[in-house]
Parts: sequence; C-alpha cells; structure tokens
Amino acid sequence: MVHLPTSPLVLFLGAGASAPLGKMLMNEFVAAMSSKPEFSENELFQEITAKDADLEFLLEELQDLERKDYLRDRDSLGHALSTRGQSFELPPVQPRSNWYARNAAPLRRQVEREVYHSYKTIDLRHRHKVQKHFRPLLNLIMKSLRPEDPVIIFTTNYDPAIELLCEQLRRASVS
Repeated sequence: MVHLPTSPLVLFLGAGASAPLGKMLMNEFVAAMSSKPEFSENELFQEITAKDADLEFLLEELQDLERKDYLRDRDSLGHALSTRGQSFELPPVQPRSNWYARNAAPLRRQVEREVYHSYKTIDLRHRHKVQKHFRPLLNLIMKSLRPEDPVIIFTTNYDPAIELLCEQLRRASVS
C-alpha cells in the first residue's frame, strides 16, 4: 500500500501562474506555433486550431483522431476477414478519413515536443523573479500549516516554476 502525504491545504496552480515569468498562456502558445512553418503548413493543425486555438483542445482532438484505428486500418481489417473465409464488404471509405488518422499521431508528437521544449525551463532573465512572484503565496500558505505539514502543489501549466522555487529556497536555507 502506498501512503501519500496529506496536508490540510492543497494548492492548484493554473496556466496563468507563470505568465509573469515569461511563460505563454495556452492560446498564446498555439498562436506562436502557428507562425512556425512546420505548423502553419500543416493542414490538420490549421483545421483543428481554426475551431479552437487552445493547446488542450488541440491535443485532445489529435488523441481522439489517433484512437480511431478503424479509420486507419480499414484495408487490413477487410483483408483479415477475407483470409478467414468470411465474406465481408466494407462500406466505402471517405478519402479524408485515413488522412486524419494517419496524420494525427505524428502531429501530436510534434506538438508535445514543442510544449516540452518551450516550457521545460524558466528563461534566465526571469529566474530572479521566481521567489518574488511565489514567495507571498507560500508565506500565506505557511501561516495555515504546522511545521510538519507538507505543501502539496499541483500545476497545470507544464512548467518547472515551483520546482525552481523549491531549489532556490533550499539553496538559500543551506547558505
């Protein structure tokens, strides 16, 4: 049995929490990706982001298209059934169906790489702001906790700001 830490307080930080540290909000991130040729020239990217230029929406749509194996594998399904002696005629396939399924997985991986590379670090010109930005919030939280209570923080913004803050605070306490 795994024992997870408990705390009387849990903090959830949204995507805007690190905007003052130079991180784009999700719709700004999609707009920035749209200016890069690998995305601006990708028809599937353009179709999805035309409906909603939001990163989470984009990734969800790509994952949904990926899961539609029956679109991608129609020819192999018909072949498998006919080799078992079953007569099975598949309805005609819309030409775009296979195209969507084939292009969703590579585009999703490309978007995820872009997210990882863009959000994995805090730019050097913003690192000095991390403590100033989050310290008042942590001070307020610490007033509500006992010394033995852990601070549990969840982030939804893919960036390492809280980890960097903890590292900076640990270094400051050692010095």
